[in-house]
Amino acid sequence: MKRFLVFSILISLFVLFSCSEKSTKTDDDGFGAVETYTTANVKTDGAQYFSFDTKSASAEKPASFDLEFTVAPRLVEVGENSCVYFNVSADPIIKAGPGVTIARVDAASLDDVTALPDDGDFSGDDTVRTALIGKTWMDENHAVKPDVYVFESCNGNYGLLAFDSYEMDFSTFQIKSIKWYFKYNEDGTADFSSTALDSFTTENAYEQTRYFSFKDGALAMAYGTWEVTVEGSSIWLGPNVKAYKLENTNINDITTITETGFSGDDLMAYVCAGWYDSDENHTVIPRDYVYVAKTGNGKKTAFEITNYYDNMGNSGAFTIKWKMFD
Repeated sequence: MKRFLVFSILISLFVLFSCSEKSTKTDDDGFGAVETYTTANVKTDGAQYFSFDTKSASAEKPASFDLEFTVAPRLVEVGENSCVYFNVSADPIIKAGPGVTIARVDAASLDDVTALPDDGDFSGDDTVRTALIGKTWMDENHAVKPDVYVFESCNGNYGLLAFDSYEMDFSTFQIKSIKWYFKYNEDGTADFSSTALDSFTTENAYEQTRYFSFKDGALAMAYGTWEVTVEGSSIWLGPNVKAYKLENTNINDITTITETGFSGDDLMAYVCAGWYDSDENHTVIPRDYVYVAKTGNGKKTAFEITNYYDNMGNSGAFTIKWKMFD
């Protein structure tokens, strides 16, 4: 009986060590075994910061992590080339961690990745967000500059805008409203010699972001077509809107405009943007993409997003599979 017990224990230990070795064995393609992880719900629990080394994520932002899973607002165009936009308040996004670069592979699954991308294919997220107009409509003494901004709207029409004045709430040192003059040619012409001058005054943009359309005036929310977004004292261009500045110019002196020299705002961009499609029921469906992340210490890991729903069917929980490259 004792001999049988000892033999059984030896067999169990052999099986245990054999399974353990198999779980970390490198595949023939040079990758390690496939690992799976599901985050907490980012819509209810906040952003999740994931590390391939620890195979875990946390809601507290650490000094070092590989991927951030979160949601953020995003503008979406209604139909192709419609120039009508609405705001998705909770768009699921994946961000690269500090010092992490990512390359996308058009592969259906991890099994289809047999070679890593070239080093030149890796890039980090662009987290710079710069407004073309921003706060430059005021000088260093906070006086309104005598400049005119020439706008090209999303649908190709032209407008002129000149800031006139603003009202300050000195109890909070915040701008309560901004007034500007504008002209707009709805027919797409660049001739402003007979275009009527109009004016507009914003409401308090520190309380709520404001949206302005040359055609329709103020918009209650980010829906439709607009040329100007006001955030506090900062002026941003609407989606797919471009502009340039004419310094020390009177808006009434402009009879025609040049159709070159337009620039847009610099917006944030993420390497993993566009990782999903959605159907008519707004279900998030991961695309057939595999991403390869290169961490600060040079390690490379291939990963794919396989799901955005938990076991109860609630959206907000990312599931990823990955292979570490040996």
